[in-house]
Order: sequence, then C-alpha cells, then structure tokens
Amino acid sequence: MLFVTSGATFVLAGGFAAAVDGVTPSPHLSWASAYLVLVCGSAQIVLGGGQALVASSPPRARLVTWQFAAFNLGNAAVLAGTLSMVTVVLDAGSALLLVALGLFAWATKEAGLSHRSVAPVYRAALLVLAVSVPIGVLLAH
Repeated sequence: MLFVTSGATFVLAGGFAAAVDGVTPSPHLSWASAYLVLVCGSAQIVLGGGQALVASSPPRARLVTWQFAAFNLGNAAVLAGTLSMVTVVLDAGSALLLVALGLFAWATKEAGLSHRSVAPVYRAALLVLAVSVPIGVLLAH
C-alpha cells in the first residue's frame, strides 16, 4: 500500500505540473511532469502493487524500507540532477534506481513458481525500467 499511495501522489503532482506547464510552457516542466507521472508515480504503483501480487510471501519491512528509499531518493536525484544540469547527481540517482529495481527483482525471485500469469508481466516491467535508466542517462548527458 505504501508504494501505491506514494505513486498516486506522484501521479497527481505530475498532473499539477502539467497544468502549470499549460499556462507557462517550459521544456523542463514538461519533462518533469511526464517523469513524475510515468516513473515516480505509475512505475512505483506497478513495482509495489506487482510485488504484492507476485511475491511468494510478503517482503520484510526492512526490505520494503530500502526499496522505497532507493526508488524515491533515486527519482529525486534524477529530477534534481536533470533540472539543475548537474550530471553527477543524475548519475547517482540513476544508480539508486537500478539498486531499487534489483531489490524488487530479488524480493520476487520465486514469483514465477506461484504466479505464472502475472510474474512474467512484472519481470517485463522491471526489465523495461532497467533498460530505460541508462538510456535516460545517455539522453540527459
């Protein structure tokens, strides 16, 4: 529920940013609103909600804390680094995002055994996000 609530909050924040962008257009604000909705929000809902669906047992609170922290701090650093054009911050945030994705993959490593229909979709989402991180870094540099 933590990931779903946080993700929904980011979707709303991205929507508000898009509304502001409609009044005062800015390429940075357009990118930030899309990033808030797609990565910070929607991806977080898919990762957390999907984990709840496919994990063979609920992950420990400590693991969820690390996932949540790595994912959200990574996203904050990506946003800050991109908007300020400080690539070292962007790179650090991207690394944290990859750590978070690894933690989600590790927490659901046995998912295919009990959830044969949902697990491949979850794995595909992890893969798409993992591949998009270095692509985003290259585009930002």
